[in-house]
Amino acid sequence: MARVGSPSSPPKAMPGLLEGCTDDMAIARRIKELRTSGVLFKDSYSELLGTLAQRAMWRQACTLLLEMRFRAMKPFPPSYALVATACCKASQPDEAARVIDRLWTAQAMDLIGCGAVLSRFASGGLWKEALAFLQRMPQARVAPDTYAYNNVLASVRRAGSSIDASQLLAEMQEEELKPDDYTYSLAIDLERDAGRWEMALSHFRSMQANHIQGNTVVYSAAINACRSGLRPYLAMELLEDMKEKEIAPDVQVYTATIDSFGTASLWENALDVLDMMRPQGVCPNAFSYNVALSACQRALQWEEALQLFRSMKRDKVNPSTMDYDMILSACARSSEKETTEVLFSEMNRKGILPSEVTFNCLASLLSTPAERASFISKLRSSKMKPDVRTYNPMISACAETGGWQDAVMVLEEMRAAHVPPDLQSHNRFLSVCAATGSWDLVLRVFHDLVRGGFKPDRTSVNTCISACATTGEWHQAVLLLLDMETQGPPPDVISYNAMIYACRKERPEWALAFLDRMRLAKVPPDVISYNSVMQACGEANLWEHVLSGLFDMEHQGIIPSLDSYYIAMEKLLRAGQTPKALELFQSPRMRGLKLDQGCYNELIIGALRAGSVEWADHLVRKAQEDGTFVRGQKNDVDLHLMRVPVAQFVVLTALRDRARAEVKKPLTIITGVGRHSRDEAVIKPMVIALLEELQLPCRYREEAGHVQVASRFMTSDLVQRIERLLGTEELRQFASLDIDDAPLLSLV
Repeated sequence: MARVGSPSSPPKAMPGLLEGCTDDMAIARRIKELRTSGVLFKDSYSELLGTLAQRAMWRQACTLLLEMRFRAMKPFPPSYALVATACCKASQPDEAARVIDRLWTAQAMDLIGCGAVLSRFASGGLWKEALAFLQRMPQARVAPDTYAYNNVLASVRRAGSSIDASQLLAEMQEEELKPDDYTYSLAIDLERDAGRWEMALSHFRSMQANHIQGNTVVYSAAINACRSGLRPYLAMELLEDMKEKEIAPDVQVYTATIDSFGTASLWENALDVLDMMRPQGVCPNAFSYNVALSACQRALQWEEALQLFRSMKRDKVNPSTMDYDMILSACARSSEKETTEVLFSEMNRKGILPSEVTFNCLASLLSTPAERASFISKLRSSKMKPDVRTYNPMISACAETGGWQDAVMVLEEMRAAHVPPDLQSHNRFLSVCAATGSWDLVLRVFHDLVRGGFKPDRTSVNTCISACATTGEWHQAVLLLLDMETQGPPPDVISYNAMIYACRKERPEWALAFLDRMRLAKVPPDVISYNSVMQACGEANLWEHVLSGLFDMEHQGIIPSLDSYYIAMEKLLRAGQTPKALELFQSPRMRGLKLDQGCYNELIIGALRAGSVEWADHLVRKAQEDGTFVRGQKNDVDLHLMRVPVAQFVVLTALRDRARAEVKKPLTIITGVGRHSRDEAVIKPMVIALLEELQLPCRYREEAGHVQVASRFMTSDLVQRIERLLGTEELRQFASLDIDDAPLLSLV
């Protein structure tokens, strides 16, 4: 009999060496049996190491590696990588590093061996180990190639790390290595996954600049980046670019383009792309239909979704539970009760198991006990036994239909059907009670449930705290939180956030205290915690604490949200700290952040309240540059998306500036016709009334929503009058009033 591991032993792996082993103990016993039976070859060890790596059995993996060396079997380089993988999965990074050190000292590594090791790291998502290995290759006089860098990028992406791919691409350029299609597809996907879609598209442009044509994988990655950045038309341009370069788009490319339009709520465009596929010889698959259905579901286009269902059947694509759920959701939200029931019956006939979403959709349409009873009866007749998943959505639906009394009836129906309510049932019931806005009802129900043997969890108590917080009952919220701290369940970030919110008006100093209390309880505050504290301090005119909250957030490594900056600037303005608000707005922190129309309107109104006409003017121009407000043509002022005080200010400054510059052409003020918003309907008569007060004749085109002022009326006298108006207290008063209070208030 040949000696194990000798050259005469065939290097043949034995399939199914660990077949039937379901746990770590069984695997250890089987390895012991194999070892004593003398049937382990070099490839057999590789198979065993692969299994041990998957199960993070690092001690056994290290033992097998040593055993191979003891038996004069020179382990393959990937074997070392498998052992390192086992160590990393078992949270033993130091052991993994020792194993790789042993590899470098035990063998003379070449490019093929290094590539095999990096490939193993890539499949295991061990990006730190892969990066360290790559950096060590030159020390062993092995120059990394494109394949090596690709494996490192693959390991980074598989691990979900947010490392910047640009660094690795720059290293490749320094090494005079040419990235290939796969390199760029990995880099694009990596940046997109990290939320850096613009950087992802810059990698795509770099690929084109380097005269690499690309393939379907790269284009699919770039189109997915467009989806993340809500740039669907750019995705369409990439699709057309493929056709021009005679790169045939595959089903993944078309699906990604459909998803780009769907995510941007452009359902018609999404369906147009779906219709393009068949003439191009590409058959839509289940995922293509899934993203198209999702687009219809978002837009509540249930009829279009039904048409897609018919197309799926024609293409012999079997709808999944998720597909049914999307169309059921669109139908339910459109109150299409009959269609919803037909689809649910179809699911039953086809044996497609319903999900919780399915029952949520159905429950939202069951508004009376009779309808619920009829639905339960149909379930029983279809041999589907109603369970707690069936009833729980009905409880939640009572918040929209019958109220908390109806939810009580659902609980009674559950008990009558021998379906005992679970923890989620009671938590949903508490949420229904909270939706009434009655904090005392929530607490009464909570205490009744506890007396009845209900053991609340964190969600239960958080619901009660939130109910008290939203109604300003901060003292009740404090008692609940103290009970959590002393008796359990321990409070989490949601508990403390609700508590801080409860204190925001009556006890702003307590909001600060609870933020400190979170840290003592080792509950890390999040951006919501800080925003609530900043709101509370702003209401109490504690603007120093508002700023310190923003800076503390950054110091703690928490990325402030757009709301964080908006709250800080708005509170600073209200406190009369206009220079500090302007400093914050122009700081590097705000670079790259785009405020929405609501933020700009509030900030401009805040600047007007603070009497800072210059800053209000600066904010208007910035909003127009950002594209948040519509920038009119040279002789136009477009007031769409503006609140009434902002629109009035913009009209005044536009008239003043044109009169100063002695512009010889008329000014067109675009007010809209009042169909899109309440503000727009008020802006039109406000502008006409303002021009009348300024004694400026105008022409109004009703059908277009345009008001035109001739240039001959814009004189130096008008400039002086408007300057006086912009400096008066009445401007501040108008900015402080709500639209309903004085919609036609004049400044003259």
